Amino acid sequence: MEVLVVVFVMFVALSVYLSIKNNEMSKKMKQIEADYRDYKANLDIQFNNRLYQEIAKAQNEATQASRRTIKGQLVEQLFPHMMDCEYHPADMRFLGDFCDYIVADGYTNTKDGDGDIERIVFVEIKTGKSRLSKHQQRIKKAVEEGRVEWSTVRLDL
Repeated sequence: MEVLVVVFVMFVALSVYLSIKNNEMSKKMKQIEADYRDYKANLDIQFNNRLYQEIAKAQNEATQASRRTIKGQLVEQLFPHMMDCEYHPADMRFLGDFCDYIVADGYTNTKDGDGDIERIVFVEIKTGKSRLSKHQQRIKKAVEEGRVEWSTVRLDL
């Protein structure tokens, strides 16, 4: 019977010990879960802050690019009237697509009966650090290589 009492006491002691350890583990687990939720919430806040910063940066860059484009378009339209323009404004025609202007240098004088057309010039206006597009580079090359012609199209209406 003594052995039984000893086994019973050991069983009770082990049960109490396991209950205490289970309670400690439960508290640790709850603390880990709380720490994880705080960590995740902090990451969410950091992510959202970064996201908003990147969106604001992208919006600012888009605004600046739009302003540069508008300035460039304005300069293109005003170019013939600028003091340092080497061409007579009446000799220039705005195209605005594959190049900004085509100039018949001397056209105004020929209308008045004097002189001749000295040259035909394709003009592309660029501001800042902007460069010719690939298409504009190809057009420039064609002009420089003399691959330019005149074509008269007649329509029967």
